[in-house]
Amino acid sequence: MFISNSWQAKVAALMALGMTSATIVPAIAATPVAAPQSNSSKLLIAQSPQSIVPVGTVIPVRYKKSDRVLVTPKESVRLTLTTATSVRSERGNVVIPAGSQINGRLRPADGGSQFVAESVVIGSQKRKYPIEATSAVVRRKQTIDRKTNPDFVRGAVVGAAVGAVASEIFGDIDLGAILGGAGAGVLGETLLRGRKRKEVEVVVVNPNRDLDLTLDEDFVLSRNR
Repeated sequence: MFISNSWQAKVAALMALGMTSATIVPAIAATPVAAPQSNSSKLLIAQSPQSIVPVGTVIPVRYKKSDRVLVTPKESVRLTLTTATSVRSERGNVVIPAGSQINGRLRPADGGSQFVAESVVIGSQKRKYPIEATSAVVRRKQTIDRKTNPDFVRGAVVGAAVGAVASEIFGDIDLGAILGGAGAGVLGETLLRGRKRKEVEVVVVNPNRDLDLTLDEDFVLSRNR
């Protein structure tokens, strides 16, 4: 049977096209498709070792208002400290810059007072992050009465209870600042009974020496905030 050259050429072309298609299709099927990044993946990136300060890290702090804070052993007052140096991750990256504000409370603990950090404010945008850190317990105490040198109280930052009693003892005295808190009720109970306090026991805190903080948990700086 005679088969023309033109018909053979068409068949050869179709066969070649079929082979090419068979080669292309598997190649396309084998190409991986990038899956969308999950929230958990983003979280892992945000919590990379570069942004984590490990538990047990010591954070040196400073208090700008005074070198002396006086509170009663039962008084709890709010206090804002600042980081004295930059706090770095284990890889050496700055996570908490020097000068960042740490907000928390100076509150009763084991017969003295202890600063408990609640949040840290970082960066020019003033972003607030939770932080778990505490100072050592300060048990240095002194009784303030009429024999006390007024200079000991003058210029100090005091709790509301200490400030009120100091005014009873010394009259009009220049205090650095009076901190509000949960301990003023101790004094209020005494005044309501009609008795004026002639002395008060205080915990003497040097914030620039006593309140350096130790992280109780890893601090994670999340970039997603």
